Amino acid sequence: ETNIRYIREAKMFEELLVTTEAKLEPPYLVFKHNIYNTKTNKKCCTATVKQLFLDEERIACELPREILAKWGC
Repeated sequence: ETNIRYIREAKMFEELLVTTEAKLEPPYLVFKHNIYNTKTNKKCCTATVKQLFLDEERIACELPREILAKWGC
């Protein structure tokens, strides 16, 4: 699931900064992104991406702790 909120336009060749925070919200791993224009420091966009991981039988499963630790969860 992806939810994007466009706040202001970003034009071609403008430099943008993307910050990302990962959070475990069982059964989802949720990424929250903020996109900023580096010249004006104004936020252009926010996005939330929910990921659900499935096993071979298509049943939701937990990610191994070592993988979650790499995202700071």
